[in-house]
Amino acid sequence: MTRRRQSIVLGLGAAGGMAGISALRRLRASKADAAFFAGKHVIVTGGSRGLGLVLTELMLEAGAAVSLCGRSQHAIGCALERLERFAPAVHGSVCDVRERAQCERFIRNAQARFGPPDVLVNNAGIIEAGPFADQTIADFEAALETHFWAPLYTTLAVLPTMRARRGGHIVNVASIGGIVGVPHFAPYSASKFAQVGLTQALAAELAADGIRMTSIVPGLMLTGSPDHPLFKRRQRAEYAWFPLSDANPLLAVSARSAAKRIMRATRRGEAQAVIGTTAQIAKIVNALFPETTAAALRLAAALLPSPGGVQWQSRTRVQSRSRWTRSTLTEGPPG
Repeated sequence: MTRRRQSIVLGLGAAGGMAGISALRRLRASKADAAFFAGKHVIVTGGSRGLGLVLTELMLEAGAAVSLCGRSQHAIGCALERLERFAPAVHGSVCDVRERAQCERFIRNAQARFGPPDVLVNNAGIIEAGPFADQTIADFEAALETHFWAPLYTTLAVLPTMRARRGGHIVNVASIGGIVGVPHFAPYSASKFAQVGLTQALAAELAADGIRMTSIVPGLMLTGSPDHPLFKRRQRAEYAWFPLSDANPLLAVSARSAAKRIMRATRRGEAQAVIGTTAQIAKIVNALFPETTAAALRLAAALLPSPGGVQWQSRTRVQSRSRWTRSTLTEGPPG
């Protein structure tokens, strides 16, 4: 065997060994994550679909009891049907998290069913795309109600029992839009910035009570079905880039991978977990080279659709799609 072939064989062997070690570490970490959640009561807002539903499923598989909520009875029914094999360890309730009274009732009922919560995951969210000129005060209010006030309401509702037990963990699912202000997502970014700030401030104060806070900062999520964003004015133009980036495995992470990362961050008590390569790069570049970030965002804004005047009723993904955005990659599974 020539030296060149020996070098190739040795190189492949070393790479295979490193890959094996990495896989073993991931397996051990996954087992540790599962063990951490076994026997715990977890509350998940926005748990009836998307990331929240995947996270709920993984926590139930780990042996946790989960109380989830969503805005509609239909969504809750579909989620519970999917999670039927975990009954009676899962319970779902209709709750509009923008209403403090409903949050308090949901938390109270969850505690009556499964006992004091060990972990609260504030995952409920909304997203609306459109130029700032087409956004209204109501759009900003809706985003803040969902991403800032709702996590505050649920946090206040679980604090008494967590303080009494001197332990607990509150996880707020934010976004890279809460670290970097994204054009055409002004209400969303502003509300997520507020959420990230709330999480960091409370983390410092609640540590004395034995309560941990974690801010989750995901980038694009690989769902293959961006059904839930709303789009303003030039809906088809706004929507066109959305499914292509959302469904691109080079840019986005899967909901399952993100859910596993959230579980790991919770177990470790991390202050902040940035999920996805694009989000990690964006955070670093924004911190070290703010002018570069500003220039990139200006370019992005110039490429996005121009304002078309205020439209008071947003449209959904189904209403906004066109033949250019339909493909097996972007449409996702039926149902």
